[in-house]
Amino acid sequence: MPENAATEYFVILVRHASREVRWGQRESEHGLLNRVQGYDYAVSSEKKGVPRTYELAGRLCDELDSMNITVTKIMCGEHRAARDTAKIYERVLRERGSPQVSRDSNVEWLTPRPDRTADVIKTKAKNAIKDMRTVEDDGALSQPGSACILVGHQPDLTEIARGLLGRRYLIFRALPSGQLPIGSSEAALLQFGENGRLRWILTEKPKELLDELKDKVKSKYDVAKFFLGAFVVNTGLLLNAGIWSTRGSQGGFTPADKVLVILAVIAAMASLALTAATLFSYDKLMMPEEFWSDNSRRSGTSTNGAKMASRWTISRPPSQAHVVLFYEMVHVWKVFFIPAIVSAFLAIGLLVIAFAHRAMLVPDTWSFGVAIFATFILVAAFYYWKRSRLGFED
Repeated sequence: MPENAATEYFVILVRHASREVRWGQRESEHGLLNRVQGYDYAVSSEKKGVPRTYELAGRLCDELDSMNITVTKIMCGEHRAARDTAKIYERVLRERGSPQVSRDSNVEWLTPRPDRTADVIKTKAKNAIKDMRTVEDDGALSQPGSACILVGHQPDLTEIARGLLGRRYLIFRALPSGQLPIGSSEAALLQFGENGRLRWILTEKPKELLDELKDKVKSKYDVAKFFLGAFVVNTGLLLNAGIWSTRGSQGGFTPADKVLVILAVIAAMASLALTAATLFSYDKLMMPEEFWSDNSRRSGTSTNGAKMASRWTISRPPSQAHVVLFYEMVHVWKVFFIPAIVSAFLAIGLLVIAFAHRAMLVPDTWSFGVAIFATFILVAAFYYWKRSRLGFED
């Protein structure tokens, strides 16, 4: 085990298995799908509920074994679906044996108020991590390389992951894209310590979802391509009408106006470069997953010495191509295309300010500039306030 493994601790977030909805029972009392009394689970053409949970729990054991991680505690919410899912994971972990399961492993039932479930589980997780870092006389709860499992609901698990990992680099979160796309019975491994991050997600997403994601990537590619063409044409016309018409006649152009024009040109070139980077990146993401290759730079070292994926994505394998494609798609949009849009508006705004002042349309350059950018900020704030918000079903 490498040296930095001594500071690594883990939390495994598991979403409860699919429920068997019964109109005569409260939601909190719904059991799991495909369970038969006296048997582990029923044979079903649709792999949901109990059989899906057993399969993913077995895959989790394989990954924990390869990483030499020991599970020391299992915690879950108060709903029956969460409790039953936790019991299945505990059973599989125990039957698979060392090194995945600690002898002191147990299931802790959490019974908080329904509206405080996420906060209570988050507090429990932080306390568990703190306990894992504490060396006690009797061997303690665990040693470095230990993990606790939290079985819960969405969107609570996403909020828990955000709270546990926190933020990095101002607006960027340690949780990639701020999202945790796990479905029923699926699990996500969060690592804490020097290289705290989301390591991987064990999922079973359908092939249709990958096709839909590729269609979305193509849509974003088309948007970026249209923006690039429109921006090149309009910026070229604006620069031609504004700059070249001033040759031999510098009247009305103050030093401040000249600085604004220079900054506008720089911002325009930055926007073009970022848009081109967006197109190249989305073109690469549209490559069939059969031809994907892991030739990118990676950051950090895992407990078994392997290189970890960059912070904005997750490792594949064990993660599916679906989740990797989703994280990379959002990353390109936020890191390349959004800055390209901002740079484009900045360039246009600076040019408008400089040329309007030269044409004597406005008396003061700076007051007009402040008014323009205040308008941009108000529009952006209005969009953030009124933007589409999609709900979550669990």
